Amino acid sequence: YPALRPTKHPAVKKALSAWNWGLPSKDCTYHALFPKAWHQYPASAEMPVTMMCEQFSPVLPGQYRESSLPVAVFRWHLENTASEAVEVSLLFSFVNMNGWFDDFDEGLPTRKNAGNFNYPINTALPSRNGALCGVVLGSALEAGALREGRGQFCIAAAADERCRVTRMTAFDPGGDGAEVWQPFAKDGVLHEGPSSWMCDPNQRVAGAICATITLAPGERRMVPMALAWDLPIVAFGGGREHYRQYTRHIGRDGTYAAELAAEALLNADEWSRKITAWHQGVISSGDYPPWFYTTLFNEAYLLVDGYTVWTDGTRERPGHDPFFGIIECPDYPFYCTLDLWSYGSFVLAQHWPDLERNVIRRYAKFILLDDPRNRKLASTKEIIANKKLGAAPHDFGQPKEDPPLLCNAYIYRDASRWKDLNSHFVLTVLRDMRALNDAGLLADCWPAVKRAIEYLAHFDTNGDGLIENDGTPDQTMDNIPMKGVSAYCGGLWLAALHAAVTLGRQAGDTAFIAQWSPVAERARTAFDRCLWRGDHYALDTDGPYREALYVDALFGIWYGQLCGLKDLIPAEKFRQHLLTVFKANYEDFHQGQYGAVNISGAVQTPTTTTESIFNTKASQISEVLCGLNISFALQLETAGLRAESRRVLQSVYNIVYRRFGLWFRTPAAWTADRKFRAILNLRPLVIFASQFVTGSRP
Repeated sequence: YPALRPTKHPAVKKALSAWNWGLPSKDCTYHALFPKAWHQYPASAEMPVTMMCEQFSPVLPGQYRESSLPVAVFRWHLENTASEAVEVSLLFSFVNMNGWFDDFDEGLPTRKNAGNFNYPINTALPSRNGALCGVVLGSALEAGALREGRGQFCIAAAADERCRVTRMTAFDPGGDGAEVWQPFAKDGVLHEGPSSWMCDPNQRVAGAICATITLAPGERRMVPMALAWDLPIVAFGGGREHYRQYTRHIGRDGTYAAELAAEALLNADEWSRKITAWHQGVISSGDYPPWFYTTLFNEAYLLVDGYTVWTDGTRERPGHDPFFGIIECPDYPFYCTLDLWSYGSFVLAQHWPDLERNVIRRYAKFILLDDPRNRKLASTKEIIANKKLGAAPHDFGQPKEDPPLLCNAYIYRDASRWKDLNSHFVLTVLRDMRALNDAGLLADCWPAVKRAIEYLAHFDTNGDGLIENDGTPDQTMDNIPMKGVSAYCGGLWLAALHAAVTLGRQAGDTAFIAQWSPVAERARTAFDRCLWRGDHYALDTDGPYREALYVDALFGIWYGQLCGLKDLIPAEKFRQHLLTVFKANYEDFHQGQYGAVNISGAVQTPTTTTESIFNTKASQISEVLCGLNISFALQLETAGLRAESRRVLQSVYNIVYRRFGLWFRTPAAWTADRKFRAILNLRPLVIFASQFVTGSRP
C-alpha cells in the first residue's frame, strides 16, 4: 500500500534511513503479562489487516528444560478485514551480535564483530508439514575458540504451502537498508543477495527474513517466527567459565541455534497454551482486581532479567553443581542477596521449586564455611574476615568476581555482624519444607540451621532470649542504625527460633528441641515486654529512631505466620500495629499517593558518610521502598485489613505501571520528589507471597 512505502530521503545517509518508520502509532497498543507481551495494530484504509504480535519465551512453571531454552517466539495473528484477498508480508531482521556479550560493564555492549558472518538455513519441520527457513548469524571463531558471548543466533519462520519465506542473508545495518526495504515494500519479498562477508573489527552484518501469505476476505491466520541464541559459555570476572543450563539438553559447542529455532517453531502453540493456563490458574484461584495480576506476573520479569545465571557446571566439570542466581539489582549486583531472597523467592518455591532447592542448599553450605581472607569495608575502611563460620552469607558473589564460589561481595557493612541474615535462612528453610515437603532438603540443611541459630544467639547480650542490634547498622536497612532490641531483627529472631524448633521436631533432634524451646518462649515474652507501646511495636529500644515507625517492622512475625507459626505475638497487637503504621506511614504521607514511607516520625541526623549508590540523603528513611510496601500490604491482608491492603498495593501499581512507566524496571525505592533508586530490584517479587496469604498456592 502506497502509504506504507518509503518516502524520499535526504542525501545524508542515516542507518536504515530507507525504511519507513512512519506507521501511525496512536491506535496501536501494547500489553504484557509476563512471560507474554502483545503488540496490536488495528486495520485501516491503507492496511486492511488487523495484526497482533504475541511474543514470549517458554518460561513455564515446573518445566525446567523449556524454561532454560534461549529462544523467543513471535506469533503473528492476522485477520483480513477487506472484501478482497490481501497479501501480507512480515519482515524480521536481526544484527549478528556474536562477541558483544562477554562482560558485565555498564552501557551498551562492546561490539566485537571480528569474524562474524551469516549463512542461510533450511530444515524440514515434518510435524508442521513444512520447513524452517532462516538465517544463522554465526562466527568464524565458533570452532575451537568458543568463549563467552560467542556462538550463534538464528532468525527463522515456518514455510509451507500457504506461507512463502524469503530472506536476505547479509546486509549492512549501518547503511540506509534500501537493498532490504525496496523489494519488501514493492513486492513483499526479499532477494537473497550476495553471500555474507566475514567482518573485520570495524564492520557489522545483519540478516533478514520475510514471511508472505495471502488472506482471503475475512480469513484469520497465524504466522510464527522465532529467534534463538546459542551462547553456551558464561564467564565471570574471576575467569572461571560455566556452561549455561540449556546446554545439558542441546549441546555445548555453540552451533545449535537453528535446532533451537526449530524447536521453538514446533512447540510455539503448546507453549502459548501452557503460559495462558498458568495465568488463568492463578487468576481463578484468587479474588484480586485485574491491576493486581498485572503487577504479580510482570514482576516475575526479574527471573530472566536479573543478570540471571543458570549453569550446568563449569567447563572443567560440566554437569556438576549447577548454579542458579539472580542479582539484587544492577546497582547492587550481588547474586541471591539473602535479605532479599526471603522476599523474592516465593515465585520459585511455588513454580520452580528445584531452583529454590538449589539456592537454599547453597546458603546452607556457605553457613558452614569459614573464610578468613580479608576484605576492606567501603563504609569504614575496617579490615574484616570475608566470612565467619556460622554466619549466613550476604550473597553468592558478584559478576566481576567468582560467583558462586566466592561469597560476600557486598562490602558496605560487615555481613557477619548482621542480625537478620541467619533468621532469614532458617525461616526460608521452614517455608520451603512446608511448600515442598522434601525430607532430603531438611537433611541437607539441618546442620546449617542449627549452626545459624547458635551463631546468632551470641548477640543475646542479657540472656532474655532476644538478640540485640549494635547500631552499626547491622541489618538489611544498612543506613538505619538499630540498637538494642529491634522489632525487625527481634521479630525475625523470634520467628526463626520457633521455626528451628519446628524443624528440629521433623529432624528428630530432641537435644536441640530441649535446648532451644525454652529460649523461644523467653523471646516471645521479651519481645512484647521490650517493644510494645500501646498501639504499635517500637522500631527499637536504644537507637536514634526508637520512637519512629518502620513499615516492615513485623516482617519476621508475618513470615512466621505464613510458615504456620501461630501466636508469636497476640493477633490483636499485630493488627493494631499495622493499623497504626498504615495511618502514619501511608495515609499521612502525601495521602498515600506514593505508597507508605519507610520510616515515619524520624528526624534525620547529619551524616559525614559520602553519598553513593548505597547511601543518599533520603536513603531508606524518607523513601518509599517498593518491596517493603508490597510486604506491608500482604501483612495487612493477613490481618484481615483487606481494604487497607488493596490501597497500598494499588499505590505501588500506580507508581510503577501507570504514572512513571517503570514496567520491567521496578525500582527498589522512590521519594515524593520523584527520584528513583536501584531499578530492576529483587524484593518486589514478594508479591508472589500473596498466594501463601490467600492459601491458593499450588
